[in-house]
Amino acid sequence: MGKEMSINDFRDSIIGKPHSRKPSNYPDSDMGTSQSDKSLIMGTTRFYEEILLSIHNSLVIVYNSEGKHIEVWGSAQTEEQYGIESKNLKGKSIEGFFQKPEAKEIHNQVQKVFKENKALNFKVNIKFPSGDFWFEVNLSPMKETQGKPKTVIGHFYDISEMVAKEKKLLSINEKLSYIIDHAPDGMISTNSKGVVISVNETLTNSSHFQKEDFLGKKFHKLPIFLQGDFEKYQSITKMFLSGQIPEPFEIKWKTKDGKIKWGEVRSGIIPKKGKLAGFQLAISDITERKEIESDLFKSKQAYKIIVENAHEAIYILQDYHIRFCNARTLELANCSMDELLTTSIVDLIHPDDRESAKKRIADRTDGKRKQDRFVYRILDKEGNLKWLENNTILIDWHGQPAILVFATDITDIKTAKDKEKKYLKSLEFLSEKAMEFIEIKADVDIYPILGEKIREIEPDSCILLLSYNYQKNITQIEHSTGPNDLGPQLRKIISDSSTRFNFKINHDLIKNLSFGKIIKYNDGLFELGYNLFPKETYSRIVSELGIGDIYLIGLTWENLVYGSAILFLKRGVKLENPEAVETVVKLGAIALQRRKAEEALRKSEEKYRHIFESYEDIYYRLDMDGDIIEISPSVEKTGGYLPSEVIGKPFSDFFSEKALIKSFTKSLLQDKTIQDKDIKLVQKNGKTMEASITARLLTDSKNNPIGSQGVIRDIGDRKKVEKKFKASEEKFRTLADYTYDWEYWIAPSDEITYMSPSCERISGYTAG
Repeated sequence: MGKEMSINDFRDSIIGKPHSRKPSNYPDSDMGTSQSDKSLIMGTTRFYEEILLSIHNSLVIVYNSEGKHIEVWGSAQTEEQYGIESKNLKGKSIEGFFQKPEAKEIHNQVQKVFKENKALNFKVNIKFPSGDFWFEVNLSPMKETQGKPKTVIGHFYDISEMVAKEKKLLSINEKLSYIIDHAPDGMISTNSKGVVISVNETLTNSSHFQKEDFLGKKFHKLPIFLQGDFEKYQSITKMFLSGQIPEPFEIKWKTKDGKIKWGEVRSGIIPKKGKLAGFQLAISDITERKEIESDLFKSKQAYKIIVENAHEAIYILQDYHIRFCNARTLELANCSMDELLTTSIVDLIHPDDRESAKKRIADRTDGKRKQDRFVYRILDKEGNLKWLENNTILIDWHGQPAILVFATDITDIKTAKDKEKKYLKSLEFLSEKAMEFIEIKADVDIYPILGEKIREIEPDSCILLLSYNYQKNITQIEHSTGPNDLGPQLRKIISDSSTRFNFKINHDLIKNLSFGKIIKYNDGLFELGYNLFPKETYSRIVSELGIGDIYLIGLTWENLVYGSAILFLKRGVKLENPEAVETVVKLGAIALQRRKAEEALRKSEEKYRHIFESYEDIYYRLDMDGDIIEISPSVEKTGGYLPSEVIGKPFSDFFSEKALIKSFTKSLLQDKTIQDKDIKLVQKNGKTMEASITARLLTDSKNNPIGSQGVIRDIGDRKKVEKKFKASEEKFRTLADYTYDWEYWIAPSDEITYMSPSCERISGYTAG
């Protein structure tokens, strides 16, 4: 088998002297290559060179084993974009051109390809003269010699714009998702055909249905709607699809356990480029209000009980004065009933909101507004500012129009906006941490990194990280950290305890950790069976380390809990940013999941590699030139060759009958497959081997041939048996031909395959 050739060597080797060309369907091993073939091949080489030099936003680089740039291709536009010239890279080492951080990363990855002899992908940030750019790099081994790559080709594809967009989109989506999921109302969004594409947590939590119960369903077929209302919601869907927005309306709906609730629906259309992209509905839970309305007409006594115990402030407003109210209204105004009944509602409203509130009340009383929902601020008797969200109903009170008001104190929601701003600010921090988790290398322990990331959010906390081994049913301590030396102290207290740490997995606790939310840990958890430590250990942790609040959160991804993190806060310190902690812990869980998936993939690869290496028959794969590019280790047992002695050589080199390879190739191109065809192959010791070959043509996505693969089976033993059987058959046929007896042979199919001459003479019949 010949030496390894470069692209130019290969081109030169197939360009022969001028000759008369035979038809393509009459292949001849002695046929050379015409001058037109030379031009075609040289033109093809230039064609591919031009392609490589015209690729935008990409660089193609060939490295040798020393990490030097053998060849570099990039378009003029690309060179201008990065402020480089391809020719300046040629002959230079990776470290001689790229800056230290990225040079080290690229060099390590190139050496990894040389070492492992397989392609890999990675992302890297490269500093060029014109700025920083992100690239997705594909490295592939080339020019294999003795089973090792001679060069590595790298395709550097610019993904800077995509990375920037992904970061921006991730930030926007996270903010929007948080706002929608934590909205006080249930939210449903559909596409242009009325199919639900999103639903927030408020609705799933209140209905007890899962998101999967909503997504992908037509709006009018949602599980929360009553069966009898099918046509009603179908007509509402048609209104939306025709571009109409229905007036706010009330609906009856049900939870998963069959409980009936009421909702007030406000809706809007989602436009996109001037066209209908879908519609969105906000469902407010007005079950409590509807129950009050119902009971109001059923029984005066029942009405009083409900109103007085309602969470909302309920009052009747007439001529800007409160004529009736419940206890919650007095609580909000912070005054007595007599004081409230003699005070105008206008005097309670904040000065900045008085004019707008007066107009809303007047319009509602006059019937100009069928339904109204508005917010204003009040000042109670002590001057405390409170925000009220008011829902109003027009009623008759002693023969005069009045409005029944249901007012909800939303002061906490309004003040929560400051916390929300703080949370949004932390999103930038979380996006940075997400990239750090993504870039964690396979041999790095994730738990210490996760512990430090949590402490960046809560610097005064002491962190204990646990993992769960479900096969052994035990809990393991992975890492502890804290300010100063609190981390080691915590580990020592747990280890020194006379009653040891409970290593058995608590499955009831894991169920609660699977949501990925922070749970506050206190004495009550012992009674619930969640105690991880004996009370003696818990008391020592609290007293010796000065611990106040303790929180527990699961390292959860897709309902699988890999472990948990326990946060011990110093006495007097409060958990400032639980959402950020939850997000960082989730990133850690994702990193653990990715690590476990990579390990499973590695084991799977080892399994199939073992099967491949133990395969008795010879598996092979050829490229379009008929060269062997892959062969199973069984070639050594059957043919005496090492795989490295065969790979890269023409398949025809091993055929005993050289002319057979042409008909073999022709049949494969015409029929796509070859089934159990007998051939003779040359073993390494020079002997001929009887074999059977089964092969099929390989094609690309456009059905163009790209090579072939097949299986070769040693049939030497079978041929020997067949030869003996044939000799035996001839012997018995000779005896039968000269016998005077009736001699005939019957096949398993009941057909007579042979009759002796004497039998034919007497019976007048012949075989067959």
